[in-house]
Amino acid sequence: ALLLILPIVAVIAFIPGFLRHHNRQVFYWAVPGLLIIAYVALRFEEASWLATAVSVTGSLFLIRAHTINRRLCACCLPPR
Repeated sequence: ALLLILPIVAVIAFIPGFLRHHNRQVFYWAVPGLLIIAYVALRFEEASWLATAVSVTGSLFLIRAHTINRRLCACCLPPR
């Protein structure tokens, strides 16, 4: 279920920002993060410290992508 939901949520989160700022740097972090998490979900059948560490690494990649996306979107906002 995670492998179906996570990419959909990522697209919903990143595409609108990309359409605003047109900077591909967000995807340089998001895609590896998604692939790392997918690898853990498909490769490790039982929870272990290694699976947890690798999942956290993938999650940190996604957090970095969100941080970059928000920073880039903030630069594109019209002045108030």
